Amino acid sequence: MCWPGFRDEVELLGITEPESRRALGYDRPAPAKYYDPATGRKWSGRGRRPAWLAGKRLEDYAIDALRSQLWWHGEE
Repeated sequence: MCWPGFRDEVELLGITEPESRRALGYDRPAPAKYYDPATGRKWSGRGRRPAWLAGKRLEDYAIDALRSQLWWHGEE
């Protein structure tokens, strides 16, 4: 449901429906669940598995698992 005049203003300004949905917070991208430290690539776990994860164990690239493996200089 739109407030009165919203649809007219959107059309007048040339804003597309996907743009207005993102601006209103309806279509937010899923947060990343998997991360490749070598390349910086991320994947949310939705959709087809990306090529950089082909043949690899997801557990090894899970962001939560990687955080627990962080090592800081001076920590033992």
